[in-house]
Amino acid sequence: MELTPIQQLLIQSVMPIVGTLISTLLTVLLGYFASYMKQKYQNEKIQEAIQITENAAYDVVMGLEQTVVSDLLKASSDGKLTEEDKIMLKNNALVTLKSRIKPHVKNSLQLVYDNLDKYFEDLLETTVKEVKTEYPRKNTNKI
Repeated sequence: MELTPIQQLLIQSVMPIVGTLISTLLTVLLGYFASYMKQKYQNEKIQEAIQITENAAYDVVMGLEQTVVSDLLKASSDGKLTEEDKIMLKNNALVTLKSRIKPHVKNSLQLVYDNLDKYFEDLLETTVKEVKTEYPRKNTNKI
């Protein structure tokens, strides 16, 4: 089948428009795909940073529990920590946790948390409560 001159003219006129539309559509789709992949990668990095930080907080709390807290409890007359002891332990835990978190992990966390110090403090408090529940002492008002 042979095309008429009008059909040929129509095809010659429409094809550049169709080509432009297809290329624009492909560009937009590639842009969305790239954005999606970037967001997915960023979310994975954030989740990994949170997990690293939670593990580090647990290690810090358990380390203090097994060493410093035990020594302080043995040295106290009533078997309880004083308010000064609690403040010292909290500060020690915070400094230790911050020193264990690498800069790239902190950068990922800052994408989610505006105030990392507050996040670290809250995480340590939560971890202490979890450790108390997981490993209760005979006298429970220790940490």
